[in-house]
Amino acid sequence: MEWWPYVTNRLTCRTDQNQRPRIAVVGDIMVDVDLHCSCERIAQEGPWGVFGIERTQRRLGGAGNVALMLQAFEVQVEVYGAVGRDGCGEVVAAGFRHRVVMVHGRTTSKTRLWVQGRMTGPRLDDDLRQPISQGDAEMLVRLIAESAPDAIIVADHGKGVVTRDLMRQLGRSRIPVYVDPIKTTPGGDFVPAAMAGGPHELPGWCRANCVITKRGADGLHWRDGEREGTLLSTCRNLVDPLGAGDQFIAGLAYQRCLGRDWPQAIEWANAAAGLQCEQAGCHPVSVAEVEQRVETKLAMSEELR
Repeated sequence: MEWWPYVTNRLTCRTDQNQRPRIAVVGDIMVDVDLHCSCERIAQEGPWGVFGIERTQRRLGGAGNVALMLQAFEVQVEVYGAVGRDGCGEVVAAGFRHRVVMVHGRTTSKTRLWVQGRMTGPRLDDDLRQPISQGDAEMLVRLIAESAPDAIIVADHGKGVVTRDLMRQLGRSRIPVYVDPIKTTPGGDFVPAAMAGGPHELPGWCRANCVITKRGADGLHWRDGEREGTLLSTCRNLVDPLGAGDQFIAGLAYQRCLGRDWPQAIEWANAAAGLQCEQAGCHPVSVAEVEQRVETKLAMSEELR
């Protein structure tokens, strides 16, 4: 077993370092590639366009994207996952502390085409689908426990990091776990703090202290046992939904670490996700932007009363 070396390059924050939440993100680390193109002509070979690549943007995706969004909230972030033996320079350049398993193959990448500023198809995926071993899972969780974060976010994209062994080990850490699942996310014989996903993403075993069902443009529904509620989407002008789920789970865990109750934390995270949908590509939103959106919504509610 080999480990990618540490990189520590935390951002300077306005608040005292001891007051900032510390959150660990564990899951599938990816590299998102955006090809920004112009359509020059129709191909001679068939009825499709010939795209000229004007610029290429590479950024962290998956669990790495969640970490970048937390970093924008001035959270102390650590990332745990797996990358292929391809150098993975994007992870090193990300600017937060991370420990990852090196496995054979390439790091998962997703390539999207942007033509004249608008995302179009198809999307090209190069997946790393190699489950980590039980020993790797135990090592990741042991390192997380030694770091003693305030919360853990599990970002599962089905590429091999989130195994049943990992989930079982996380349950023994006694640290609040926030799960961004897919349908096949395994259970871990424990009750997570929260699980947030669309109807097609929540696994059959779905259980948590708080379950949030995301409904896209129709908002979300949440329940925490005794209480439940619904929220409308706060997105004012849908541009690109990419990254909204990552933004939501990051905002939710961040607010809970600050001591907010479930309704407050969910409303804040919903506002963050709405802002994310109003811009092209994944660009983490700031605390100030989210606070302004929440305050505007409260002011409008007061005017309607």
